[in-house]
Amino acid sequence: MTTGYYILLIVSALVGGIAGWWLPEPFRKRVRYFLAFGAAFIMSIVFFELLPALPYHGQRDIGLFVLLGFVSQFFLSRFSSGLEHSHVHLHLPTGRWKVLYLGLLLHALIEGFPLHIGETEHTHMLAGSTHSLLWAIIMHKIPAALVLGALLRGSSMSLTAFAVALSIFALSTPMGAILSQFFPYHWQLFLFAIVTGLLLQISTTILYEIDQEDHHHPDSVVTLFIFVGIALGLLFHHF
Repeated sequence: MTTGYYILLIVSALVGGIAGWWLPEPFRKRVRYFLAFGAAFIMSIVFFELLPALPYHGQRDIGLFVLLGFVSQFFLSRFSSGLEHSHVHLHLPTGRWKVLYLGLLLHALIEGFPLHIGETEHTHMLAGSTHSLLWAIIMHKIPAALVLGALLRGSSMSLTAFAVALSIFALSTPMGAILSQFFPYHWQLFLFAIVTGLLLQISTTILYEIDQEDHHHPDSVVTLFIFVGIALGLLFHHF
């Protein structure tokens, strides 16, 4: 990845976190529209870009790692209580936010692992898919950071402590990308498949929960945002 991509990842997390800290709760509830758009975009990227790119690298069992990523997200959610799905937790037992925060950090670190793939002679065929993966992660990171900002504000921490916690979160995904440069080629490919499964689980869960909230009758605005997200994913696929 170029320096610009690292900056983009960091800025997206900072913007989302600051918005979650400062915006009033009624406005934060409107994030569901962005969630619908982001989840639809991520899902389209998974199906149009990430999954089709995986079978061309001589790994017959690569689908197993996609499934592993899908299932492992259920276990990660036990630590983060669904923060990566943008579940808001404003009233928690004392100290509970630390467990959720660490779970979200682990999730963000794992997301960064496959972002270096495509920059080696073995994986250059995945370079375009890595670009799409980057934008899918950004679409996921902004609302997750917004919810994290709301969580940290609800924990009554100081503004300085919030700035430190948010900065660590913003750096976690780029740090995962940097660390992955030292991984063998096969590890990078498997991690790419695992993160593909993670994103598939997250996007489907978000859309399912929005559907549940609307009692299987999503309002027209949500539907519009979903179709726009899919359309943008198609544009990424063709251009």
